[in-house]
Amino acid sequence: MARADDPVGDVIAEDEPHFTLWRKKKSSQVLVRSNVKVIPFHPQIWFYYLSLLQVVLVNLLICMVVFYTVYYVVLSVCFAVFKIKMLDGLAPFDFKTNPSWMNPYYLVLVISLEITFFLCGLLFALVVEEWVWDYAVTVTIIHIIITSAVMSEFPLMLHWWLALGSGVISMICGGQILAYCLFKDNFIYPILDDF
Repeated sequence: MARADDPVGDVIAEDEPHFTLWRKKKSSQVLVRSNVKVIPFHPQIWFYYLSLLQVVLVNLLICMVVFYTVYYVVLSVCFAVFKIKMLDGLAPFDFKTNPSWMNPYYLVLVISLEITFFLCGLLFALVVEEWVWDYAVTVTIIHIIITSAVMSEFPLMLHWWLALGSGVISMICGGQILAYCLFKDNFIYPILDDF
């Protein structure tokens, strides 16, 4: 509630409910709103934040399970199509294979990676709705960490990063488009006025 004599228009009555930090102007005793948020210590608010965190972590777990399940199914199909005898359990993490279009094992790795990322983008849209981009990036970062741990070194191969990058882009674009088509009535648009 602004007063008529206030040129700034941000003077707030003392009895107005708020969760923002207040400070007094030096020249007068009028309370002015600050942009700093106070973290309330009420137990119900902490339970609310914990429930939000639980939802995010459960969705992330579902997305990780979906990602690796789809990855191994697509790998199995690609191994069968290319008639490679032995399915390597560490194939999703293999970045050391020599890049050659004549090498069927390398083709299986690249094709399965791209198909997996695209399909997972579509499946993530069903799980997390409009937050596909966020979960796609998070799952990819976790996949990079797991790949580094399994192979005992950080991947520095350019061909692997190019395949991974194009896969992430297809995951985000495909998933976001599907999420927009499915949930366009409930789609959350960011408010850019605060930036």
